[in-house]
Amino acid sequence: MDKKAKVWIGVLLVISGLETVFNAATYAMVFDIIEQQKLNLVVVYTVVVILGYILFSGIRHIKDRTINHYVKEEKASIQKKILDNEEQKFKLFEHTGSSDKMSFFQNDLKLFEDNYLRKKFEIISQVIVLLGVLAFSLYSNFLLTVIFSLFAAVPHFVSGFMNKKIQQSTEHWTQATAKANHSLIDLFKNFWTLMVYHATNKEIKSVSEDI
Repeated sequence: MDKKAKVWIGVLLVISGLETVFNAATYAMVFDIIEQQKLNLVVVYTVVVILGYILFSGIRHIKDRTINHYVKEEKASIQKKILDNEEQKFKLFEHTGSSDKMSFFQNDLKLFEDNYLRKKFEIISQVIVLLGVLAFSLYSNFLLTVIFSLFAAVPHFVSGFMNKKIQQSTEHWTQATAKANHSLIDLFKNFWTLMVYHATNKEIKSVSEDI
């Protein structure tokens, strides 16, 4: 896909990502109309919402078609490169059966499509939505946005800290369990030798401490 097509996809992603901002703005407009009793704006508001819905529905449809075309071209390009490359073609056809070959062209490329090609567009869209909503929120009320952002960030950091502590505890418990199991195995293997040297009680006490 050429540079112009990629730029076009980027434009579609940005416009599509603004749909959430548009919805938030129109919801805010409803409350403003009710509070300020601006009944003369009801018709204008209705027209704006309908036109916005039509616009974003059309953009979303064009975006999906464009992305599908991009994915189709990328997969076809990969298949063509493999079939045109002598070394890859040799590896593909030399030691595998037809089911393995079809598995690659169908299943593996499908995973590549879902986990990379489409996923990157989802991530870009989410970032655009996040930035758009943040910008709109800061424009509407800077102080409240900062306060709510801090409230949203605190649970995230606390959760991350607790998860780290739990992971450390789990690793410590795993190591302790492995050490205890190793001590038990040594005790069972060398029990009769320990009996000869009258060291069983000491060893059992040591194993108990490990447990």
